[in-house]
Amino acid sequence: METERYDIVVFGASGFTGQFVVEEVAKVAPGQNLTWAVSGRSMEKIQKVLDKASKRTGADLESIPIIIADTSNEESLLQMAKQARLVLNCVGPYRFYGEQVVKACVEGGAHHLDISGEPAYIEKMQLKYNGEAQKSGVFVISACGFDSIPAESGILFAKKKFEGQINAIESYLEIHAGPHGMAVNNGTLESAIYGFLHEGELKSLRKALFPEPLPPAKYKLPKRGMLFKNDINKKWTAPFLGSDKSVVYRSQRFNFTERKEKPIQFQPYVCYNSLLTVFGLIWFGLTFFIMSKFSFTRKLFLRYSSFFTGGLFKPEGPSMKQIETCSFSMTFVSRGWKNKTDEEPQSPPDTVKITKVTGPEVGYVTTPICMVQAAVVVLKETDKLPGNGVMSRRSRIHPLPWPEVQFYRGVHVSAVVYITWLVYRASREYDGALNIYAFEAGWKWIGADKDVSNYEWHYFYNWFWVVLPFYVGHVALSKIIEWNFIEKRRWVDLIYSCGVLLYLMGWRTIVLFTCHCLFMFLISFSRSFVIVWITSLSLLMTLNVDYTYSLMRDWCCQERDGEFYLMVYTLALTHLRYTSFCLEKCLHDYKVQEESSKGQGHLMSDNSETQNEEPNSTVDIGTPPVCGKGFIDMVFYVFYLPLFFTGPLLTFNAFKKQMNNFCKSDSSSLPYLFLNVVRFLLWGAVNEFLLHFLYFNAIQQNNTLMNRLDLWTLAGVGYWNGQFFMNKYTVLYGVPASVAHLEKLDPPPGPRCVAYIYTYSEMWKYFDRGMYSFIKRYIFFPLGGSESGVVRKTLASVACFVFVYVWHGSEYYVFLWTLFNFVGVIVERIAQGILEVPSVINIQRRYLTKEWIRRLYGFLSVPLFLMSAITAFCFFGGSSVGFIFYSRYISSGNFQALATVYAILYCCVQSSMEIKRNSHISKE
Repeated sequence: METERYDIVVFGASGFTGQFVVEEVAKVAPGQNLTWAVSGRSMEKIQKVLDKASKRTGADLESIPIIIADTSNEESLLQMAKQARLVLNCVGPYRFYGEQVVKACVEGGAHHLDISGEPAYIEKMQLKYNGEAQKSGVFVISACGFDSIPAESGILFAKKKFEGQINAIESYLEIHAGPHGMAVNNGTLESAIYGFLHEGELKSLRKALFPEPLPPAKYKLPKRGMLFKNDINKKWTAPFLGSDKSVVYRSQRFNFTERKEKPIQFQPYVCYNSLLTVFGLIWFGLTFFIMSKFSFTRKLFLRYSSFFTGGLFKPEGPSMKQIETCSFSMTFVSRGWKNKTDEEPQSPPDTVKITKVTGPEVGYVTTPICMVQAAVVVLKETDKLPGNGVMSRRSRIHPLPWPEVQFYRGVHVSAVVYITWLVYRASREYDGALNIYAFEAGWKWIGADKDVSNYEWHYFYNWFWVVLPFYVGHVALSKIIEWNFIEKRRWVDLIYSCGVLLYLMGWRTIVLFTCHCLFMFLISFSRSFVIVWITSLSLLMTLNVDYTYSLMRDWCCQERDGEFYLMVYTLALTHLRYTSFCLEKCLHDYKVQEESSKGQGHLMSDNSETQNEEPNSTVDIGTPPVCGKGFIDMVFYVFYLPLFFTGPLLTFNAFKKQMNNFCKSDSSSLPYLFLNVVRFLLWGAVNEFLLHFLYFNAIQQNNTLMNRLDLWTLAGVGYWNGQFFMNKYTVLYGVPASVAHLEKLDPPPGPRCVAYIYTYSEMWKYFDRGMYSFIKRYIFFPLGGSESGVVRKTLASVACFVFVYVWHGSEYYVFLWTLFNFVGVIVERIAQGILEVPSVINIQRRYLTKEWIRRLYGFLSVPLFLMSAITAFCFFGGSSVGFIFYSRYISSGNFQALATVYAILYCCVQSSMEIKRNSHISKE
């Protein structure tokens, strides 16, 4: 099973700077619709950071994923990188701990951002990993904090305001300490010490990285002393020894070589209020120089930094009062020429423009803001970045020539139209040979019988018209509650839902469901994840054992087939809900334990259901929580009417969060939401309409006829079974989800169109997204699926598929379907792993163009696509149907037919890849 990537992973979340980055991500991520996780080596410390950030930001961070990773364990770093689109690296000094993370991100296909102010580290990473990063399609970006985004943005702002041509810029930094003074964490001091000790490395690194110097400027920057009083603010000034000059130099070199822009000279300075401050600086400089030279004195210096630096550096860092009251300003003095020309000016600069950048405290307010906003730009505006918006290997699909794409689309559409016509013709031709009980009188105005052999669709399509008035009543009641007595929402919802269910399903069925819930609730007090799962599976097996199955049928439904079908269907969904509730109780208990282990961390590594506040909503901050973790809350969740009968599944952590983050809806959004309900009902009508003309369901149930059909018609029967299955669940999930949307819930979206999914992993991820989230959160991650090691991942995947097999009924055809799906996912992951080996990537890039790499990937995808189709037909129609497709297309020895199928499927795969590429571009 594939681990879905989070948009952002904050590595080093429990560090001093990392905790402030976590708070900033918590503020920004919801508005940008970004999923995120935190990572570090200590579960206990990270949990404390999340709790603190939750209190400071007011955000519910209980379900934020936690990934255990350590710079001393390269495999753990790689696994972390493979779960991220972008890693925010807050672990310093970067000289010692940065390269391991950069390497993992380059290998794992994740962008890497850090806040390093260490020029030697920055340029060493570029020299060593630039080529591999380009091949992997990732960005490695340093200096994304106060070092050096204010300097870079200040220069860009100055260029924008300077109407002519800039020759040189000087910046003057002022740090404004508040009434409580200022302080800096020891991590910055440690980085400065080792940067000073290895200063000599920078020259050799820069020479290797930039063998050709920038052209010398005719009119150079004015020479200043080591200490002078500037003309801008009349303060004592000295050169700023941070990384701004180095970073700006690299940007100017890029502008010169890539954009043919004249480089701007740059010199940063820092200002001091008085000579006393200057003398203190000189004392600090001498102390720093002496104490940094020897190992013993370095340790002493860092341990008692507050004493040696007069309180400027502290192991515990600044206080919150200091952070909240400090600020900075940077004044940029630009000198150049009024008119911009392509030729070198022959006269000295004649124009001066002064601009200013201001901001809050530099280290723990400005730096997190800069870092997180840089991450948003990388994720949201990739196409504007250097390198034509390269993406990670897994998501990158290169464009093909327009005529070739149109050819693939033409073949795809033509094949679908042709096989649809053949299914229609076969439906008319073999009408008399089909089971008469598979049909009923159709719509009078059409004048044809309707295929009703798909019992699930036939039953629930009619059932929706029965339950629709109760949905309307539920929505109306929820709006009355919303505007009058929201604190009673849980009780009113619960009473209404139970009343409707008692009326529609009978008291015996509701008593059975309640007993299941009560028993599981009592078991959850064991605080054992394993015991809860054993009990859950035991209750699930009552649907698979004939004796208990018959008992429930006789007691609840007394041989009424329709009622019993509804009871079994809803009991299976109810099982998922009460299991989710009880497992969340166990997860919560793990989280509040004082001692946390690495394995327990992965129990929380999922955030698949992130609820964002809607733009036209008003958050009622004073509203008490609607949903908690008592038995009444469990019943409220399990019996929640809109999602009760057909789903989609909303895990309890997401349900609780969305219920408690209640927003009063804007009435202007209601018409759209009602139209959404109508849209799904119309899709249901379209399905009904098709069943008057295409009898693929009835044909599939006649094995003799299936063996007689020509291969093209057989393909049409399979195609329309797949499409109908997708359309069916689009309606079965869409109508209830739309009703839930009216109550400001956000259930998982419906399935993606199966005609455009060509990989096993995407089929599992995007068809039943609620089930995918369930097995990932409660099975895959707890069993170590996100940890290192092929064995643990494979065993976790086996457990997931075993559960899917048991939950779907333990039938032979279900066994075949889950078995081949498991094999398909494993083969797909092995193939992806091979194709992502650096040596294989190098071979591809050496001998193949980007277009041919895409064609190769498409060609290699066809066998798994064909295998997934045949196993899906096995699930739709039973093992005999799957065997018919296998024998007719694969084992018959008809190589001409197989080659034709392969060629057509190849065109379909390429058409699907193009749709995926366009979707990704539009999303970015």
